[in-house]
Amino acid sequence: TSLRNRIISALRSSEDLAARSAASSISQNFIFTHNTIKGLASAMHSKVFGCKENEASGTESHISLMRHLVSKYSESMGPAKLVNQRPLPSKAIVLLTGTTGGLGSYMLYMLLVNEAVERVYGFNRKSKSTTLSDRQRAAFEDRGLPIEVLASEKLVLVEGEETCDKLGLDEARYEEIRTTCTHVIHNAWRLDFNLSVSSFEPNIHGTRNLIDLALASAHGSNMRFVFTSSAGVTQSWDRNKGAFPEDPSLPLDVAVGAGYGESKFVSEKVPAEMGIQTSSLRIGQVCGGHPDGAWATTDWVPIFVKSSRALGCLPDAQGVASWVPFEIVAKTILSVAFSQERPALSLNVVHPHPVKWSSVVRKIAVSLTKIVDVGKEPLPAVPIREWVALLEKRAAETDEKDIKAIPAIKLLDYFQHMATADDEILASGLTDVEAGGIAPSMSTDKAQAVSTSLRDADIIEDEDVDRWVRYWKRRGLFE
Repeated sequence: TSLRNRIISALRSSEDLAARSAASSISQNFIFTHNTIKGLASAMHSKVFGCKENEASGTESHISLMRHLVSKYSESMGPAKLVNQRPLPSKAIVLLTGTTGGLGSYMLYMLLVNEAVERVYGFNRKSKSTTLSDRQRAAFEDRGLPIEVLASEKLVLVEGEETCDKLGLDEARYEEIRTTCTHVIHNAWRLDFNLSVSSFEPNIHGTRNLIDLALASAHGSNMRFVFTSSAGVTQSWDRNKGAFPEDPSLPLDVAVGAGYGESKFVSEKVPAEMGIQTSSLRIGQVCGGHPDGAWATTDWVPIFVKSSRALGCLPDAQGVASWVPFEIVAKTILSVAFSQERPALSLNVVHPHPVKWSSVVRKIAVSLTKIVDVGKEPLPAVPIREWVALLEKRAAETDEKDIKAIPAIKLLDYFQHMATADDEILASGLTDVEAGGIAPSMSTDKAQAVSTSLRDADIIEDEDVDRWVRYWKRRGLFE
């Protein structure tokens, strides 16, 4: 940001040695982490005068804020209506949020072709530039999903605002959904790993409003509420304790870290005791799958792949990649939503048969050689610490041309963290954790029990990687 650059420039030009030294420690997300004038001033004082923020105190402040948000958005939450509740109809009526996103598009398609589903309300925020139907069509086209299903009479596209009363809908539409809906699948969420948990309060507020809709449902305790959480809730899990469990009662401190994961964990806690059937699915890295490998070029994986082309090498790392294709994740979510038995409160959705990171990187190197002009020989893989050093060098002398060719410069902090985590993984001897310290190993027993798609998911093969690279090429990533 321009503010960050101005701070660094001021520190570097200072006559004070401590101030000049502090310039190198102003991270990419420094402004986002300290997003008030008072917080920024305090953090700057600590940087310059060496008064490091007390780690325990910092952790406690995160926990305190998370606890406050759980309390605030659980307040006045009554139990589900259990008197005169209607029996479930023979076919499901689903409210699905975030249908124009990657995962949402796949779920919407699967719901529309499912004969056990009578109606789908596709709920999305309003846009000033395009109609919702145009956005939905574009989302399907981008992912190679058949657009003709969007003409189904089952589909009702709805624009609203989750943070508003009655979701920003008119009274008639809200009552129609409240009195008929059998399932709520909450999939929409802001994606930004630089922000603090307080920046995600509108998302948490929206979750509470959707919970209120579910609690007021005419179907009472038969109503199901499914929340797409994140593997980001594992940020402070003690990996010496083994795999992260599918346990709803874990304390808030396991999620301390980036605001994104903290906000997801807060939103897991809010509906946990509300009297209807609720499940939170902690979803790990989602990758491109069938039919055409669609995987947003703004994700960190295609960003490091493109950057590696310019750097002349790919980053190798300890650990595994437990990435799951979009369609498998979508099937798993719907398996939970429509399971015959009452679903578990918490499930982990990562690949039950992860592959070594080094294996995936080798496949990417070969695929780049076949599909993209990177020379006759595959790019070599070097230790991620070495790769990050090359990235740091280019970042120090960056210009617009470099940023376009090496977009990983914008995620330098993220990859520096991965390199540090890689050192720790190597020292610990833990080989089953996610490469780069992105997540610990995660138990998937409950998720596998309800989803044969997850249980039987194929491991990443050459043709999968080829689909990703072809998609990225079509989307102009390598231009």
